[in-house]
Amino acid sequence: MNRFFLIFIVYVVIVFSALIVWQQTNFGATGVYYGSAESQKIAEEWILDNSPTYRFDGFDLKIADSETGRCFSCFEFTFSFQSRQAGYGNREGQILAQVITSHTMVVAVRQGQVIKVVTDQKYDEMKREFLSPETNNRYQ
Repeated sequence: MNRFFLIFIVYVVIVFSALIVWQQTNFGATGVYYGSAESQKIAEEWILDNSPTYRFDGFDLKIADSETGRCFSCFEFTFSFQSRQAGYGNREGQILAQVITSHTMVVAVRQGQVIKVVTDQKYDEMKREFLSPETNNRYQ
């Protein structure tokens, strides 16, 4: 009987230890899961607040597509918008041709954090530079 009780206690300790490790690796230190709706809102707010291309002269921001990423609580959102000038980033001080330009912006969100933002598969909005062909991969 004592042997059974000891085996049961060891089993419970192993299960609880595994649950703690799983929780830390899957939910992060905060213990918060970000679903698709929350992650989409985070992505949209990032564009409105931080994207130099959109903030310069963008308008008519719409969600075009969303995908679940390859990791836990990872999502990729595709937004479309219009711009009143050609080009990318903050174009202040540049000679600009006024033309309505359509753009597509892909925003990758992992556990509530924006990790990558690319416009038209050409321009990294976070680094504010054009992508080389080698770096133009999906996140992860």
